[in-house]
Amino acid sequence: MFNLFGKKKAQNPRVLCFKSNQAAFEYACKYLESPIQEKRAIVGVVLSSDQKIGFCVKVANPKDSTLTYASAEELLDQKQTYAVSLITAKHESVPDVQAGDLVLFAPNMEVIRQGVFSGMIIAKIGPTLDLETGMFELLDR
Repeated sequence: MFNLFGKKKAQNPRVLCFKSNQAAFEYACKYLESPIQEKRAIVGVVLSSDQKIGFCVKVANPKDSTLTYASAEELLDQKQTYAVSLITAKHESVPDVQAGDLVLFAPNMEVIRQGVFSGMIIAKIGPTLDLETGMFELLDR
């Protein structure tokens, strides 16, 4: 009836707002299930872009959340290719993306089966996670 001691009941948050795209990516690596499957988008971070081959994207995975911002060639030389799509296209509806941007990545299952990791950026997302839907905030398309 009356709250004599002024204590508020704790409420569970509905959204998580991360300080950076990197923090959101690290959370996705640690807590979100991210298997590479057909018709399933994965959270990723753009590592670099190249006019010839497209984008390099690191996808969320529980084994390695480190981000190395480098070209595809440099990533290959440094052997930093775990969970990295070296040849990534961007869907035409997605706004411009650059290194450090958080994205949704759709793997190309045919190419993965051949031992090469590639796919497409299907959305640019922000570092805000809706806990009810399990979806990150979609940025302007």
